[in-house]
Amino acid sequence: MMVIPASANERMTELRVPHIADAAPFIIVDEQQQPVSGMLFELYQLLSNSLAIPLHIEPVPRKLVGKVLLKGDIDIYCNATPAWFNEPGLRWSPAIFIHRDVVVSRRKYVDFTLFLKEADGRIGTTFEYVYPTLSWLFQKGQLVRVDSFSPRESLRLLQAGLLDTVVVSELELNYFLPDHSRFSTLVVAQDEIQCMYAPKLSATQVQQLNNQLALLIKQGKLIKIVDKYQ
Repeated sequence: MMVIPASANERMTELRVPHIADAAPFIIVDEQQQPVSGMLFELYQLLSNSLAIPLHIEPVPRKLVGKVLLKGDIDIYCNATPAWFNEPGLRWSPAIFIHRDVVVSRRKYVDFTLFLKEADGRIGTTFEYVYPTLSWLFQKGQLVRVDSFSPRESLRLLQAGLLDTVVVSELELNYFLPDHSRFSTLVVAQDEIQCMYAPKLSATQVQQLNNQLALLIKQGKLIKIVDKYQ
């Protein structure tokens, strides 16, 4: 791996990352709503420690993450793919972990093909979340989105019998509903998750971040964090 030395004016003095409300298990907060743990929290801490720079966590509304990055108020966000954020100017790291969206339902679907054919009616979704593999079903009205402000709320509606089907990430399902044996689950999307970088970062800074992420992956440190929250 090539290490590119940075000049003094290109060294990052801190790592600024977003804190999105109600985003467990990626960011877990205490009673004062301050981040204390979570998969992304640990990843950002690991990255800032390996770069020997302070970590600064900035509250950011979920729907504004891309815009805040473009503005340069934060440096990096590590739970994204180009399919979810299509703002021009964003730059991307290599893949760092696999994200799976799953349909959790009282109905049994043998496979995704059957789901696309037979699924209908209301489905619990998360406000501002994008579901590329399901979008055409929403567009033609076969499925109707019922947006909640968090996957946790969608799963509560499912448990209460107010919805028969929801779509959440596998990580969120396992965290909020570890015993989901009474429901059927089906993977409907699988994405390689990347970090996206603010355009204001220099090419050298981006390369340093990419190099450091590659090293943490090679050392097995990132997968240990992901496995901890599976």
